[in-house]
Amino acid sequence: MDLANKKYTIISVIGSHAGEGISQIFSRKQKELDNNGKTYWLLKSFRAKTSQIQEICKQAAIEHEGVYCLFVGSSSKNGARPTTQSMVVKYVSEDSNEWYAIPKSATITGKIDAQSTAIVLDELHLADPLPKIDLWNYSEFGTGSPLKLQLGASTVCCDSTPSNTGMKSHVRDVVAWGKLVYPYAVYVK
Repeated sequence: MDLANKKYTIISVIGSHAGEGISQIFSRKQKELDNNGKTYWLLKSFRAKTSQIQEICKQAAIEHEGVYCLFVGSSSKNGARPTTQSMVVKYVSEDSNEWYAIPKSATITGKIDAQSTAIVLDELHLADPLPKIDLWNYSEFGTGSPLKLQLGASTVCCDSTPSNTGMKSHVRDVVAWGKLVYPYAVYVK
């Protein structure tokens, strides 16, 4: 799959989670896909809130485009802080009004608060070999600003408008990728 030429993309820095390494996380999420046909991935970023993810995916659907989340490595060894909290999500909602229980065979854990969201994926793949992407080939969706990944904003909704500027460490390994499926992102509690 040519990951670098998608019109709409979500880029997320990946790291360990509550004592689980990346391989363990993906093994668990792959089982959820096998059992449920979809899996949830918890995010916490002010540049990828539930409504922003739903907006980019709805725009993509109008244009008959799919939206993929590219999980990329951090720019430095200490660039991605491991998630230490593993609060359990029990309910999800598309609109924060109607809530429903997640399937018993699915697990969403992390720091759960009003800023948390979960993307909904129907495909999830570890990259082998690790392709590279240039973050300068993207801009922040809706603003056109150069892409900037940072603590608190380690996930960003993007479009394929080149910015040709921005982060110094702009070439990153794609560790994994996933395809978003309706409802694309959900509120969690």
